[in-house]
This record gives sequence, C-alpha cells and structure tokens, in this order.
Amino acid sequence: MTKNSAAVKWGKSIFVTVPFVLFMQTTPSLNAEQPNIVQMHQKSATSAVEDKQTSTEFGKEKMPLDKALIEKRTDQFMNQLVQEVDRNYKVEKYDSKQALLKDFKPFAKQQAAEKYVDYFYQEKQSGLYILPTETPPWFVNGEAYDTINIDETHKQVIQTNTNEIYGEYTIAITFEFDGKWLIKEIDHK
Repeated sequence: MTKNSAAVKWGKSIFVTVPFVLFMQTTPSLNAEQPNIVQMHQKSATSAVEDKQTSTEFGKEKMPLDKALIEKRTDQFMNQLVQEVDRNYKVEKYDSKQALLKDFKPFAKQQAAEKYVDYFYQEKQSGLYILPTETPPWFVNGEAYDTINIDETHKQVIQTNTNEIYGEYTIAITFEFDGKWLIKEIDHK
C-alpha cells in the first residue's frame, strides 16, 4: 500500500480507493527548477487538515486555498467592482478610483484591481462614474476548475466557461499568499 492509494482485502472481494489524479504541467514553470502540479477540481483535492500540516510560512499556519476561499475571494472582487450607482451612473460610495481601489486590499493586490477599475470607471469633477456595460467574464462558482501550484506562495486557478455574451472563455486567476491568500493577477483568454 502507498500513501496515495490503498487496497483492502475483504473476503474474496478487493476494494480499491483510487487516488486523486495529479497531472504534470508541460509549459515552463515560473520556478524552472520545480515542475508545476495541476490539480483537477470537482471537489477539494485535499482536506484542510492535510493542508494545515504541510503549509506553514514564517511560523504561521497558512490557510489552504480551497474551493470555499477561491469562491469567497472571487465573489469579494466582483462585489467590489460592481458598485451602486445613481440614475446617471455616478458611484454612490466612492468619489475616486483610488478610494475604490483601497477597498480591494483585504482580498486582492492593487495590480489585479487596477486594470478593471481603470477600464470600468471614469473620474470626473463631479465624482466617480461607472461605464454602463456588462461585467467581465468571470469565475463561476460550482463549476470545475484547475489549480496550478506555482510555488509555496503562488497558485493559479484556471476555469473555462461559456455564456451568451462572451461565448467560451478561460479565466486564469493567480493567488499570492501574503499573510493571507490574495488575488494577484487575472487573465482572460
């Protein structure tokens, strides 16, 4: 028996637990000395206990980047990006892009939020305005995704979806552990 799979003999039947499959990434790694491991997700690949036992940084326990946290961070990002506006599309809560960007800090790096805020918002003397358009193609909770372990503090979540507006698209969200998991970069294909 190995750590990743086990067989139990019971009478004349053998029950086999199949290990979760890991695929090696064939593209170059950000850290060329270590290959990336891609995990296919329908449900969480490891338990929170296993992640806590293997992930520590500077003596502090690192929370696992699991399905719940990925969904929480992507929801927080989109909820911050889509602001309440008046009938003229003037943002009610913020007067500037900088003020809006500041409130992304608990869940995203400024570089990730900046390109969205710059695209969807316009500053005028009278305040901050959102451009009336559709939200960007985004992570869909409950749908399958892949996780690439870049290194101990960087992971990338990749999901392919289809919708009526954008057709088929792929979103790649890079997370960075900086005391907690934050969205660092977002790419669309």
